[in-house]
Amino acid sequence: MKRRYVLAILAAAAVVEPGCDSGTRPEQVASGPLRFGAMDVIVDTGAAPLGAYQLTVASETDGVAIVGIEGGDAPAFPEPPYFDPQAIGRNRVILAAFDSSGAPAHGRVRVASVHYSERSDSPAQFQAALQVAADTTGTPIPATISIERVNAHED
Repeated sequence: MKRRYVLAILAAAAVVEPGCDSGTRPEQVASGPLRFGAMDVIVDTGAAPLGAYQLTVASETDGVAIVGIEGGDAPAFPEPPYFDPQAIGRNRVILAAFDSSGAPAHGRVRVASVHYSERSDSPAQFQAALQVAADTTGTPIPATISIERVNAHED
């Protein structure tokens, strides 16, 4: 029951957080070669089990669009996290997920991969912010977040 409650809170926060729709399409603000890339989103909880999280990934670079979201490491987070579908095609997305595997992950966990396109003279710079991480009972835990660029190629 607690997992459903945590999921409901995380999903509601991801959908209703203000500012998730910037109103600017990347093709309206930048030109240049179209490049695609991906980045892994890593949450590090140390020894604490990661049961749920909510985070934001964003780029302030013009011409960046998030084009896809994949799940993370199995068995903890194999499915894509919950996100606001209107964020796809924008430069910012809020992700949230909970682990129902019964074998919670701990330490450095790849919770998602974010795919993006960019039209810019220089590579996009991304930032990630962790709003909350919780253990399997829904109790907040200390954690850090990082993003690691996986690849990029020009089309």
